[in-house]
Amino acid sequence: MRGPKALLTLKQVMKLTGLSESSIRRRWEANRFPPKLKLPPHRIAMAEAEVLRYLADPEGYLPPDLRDSK
Repeated sequence: MRGPKALLTLKQVMKLTGLSESSIRRRWEANRFPPKLKLPPHRIAMAEAEVLRYLADPEGYLPPDLRDSK
């Protein structure tokens, strides 16, 4: 881990998780994957800490906004 606010690109997340881009997009639509952060120009990144949280429990993962409402 690089630091508390480290960001990972979509390609890095794909490599780390073994998921395709379409699988990740489906999980985003279902609110079952770390939220994307839009970076200019037309780049997407995710917080490394959230990706690691997802990897620890893929089936039970909830994004921060849904975790906080429970």
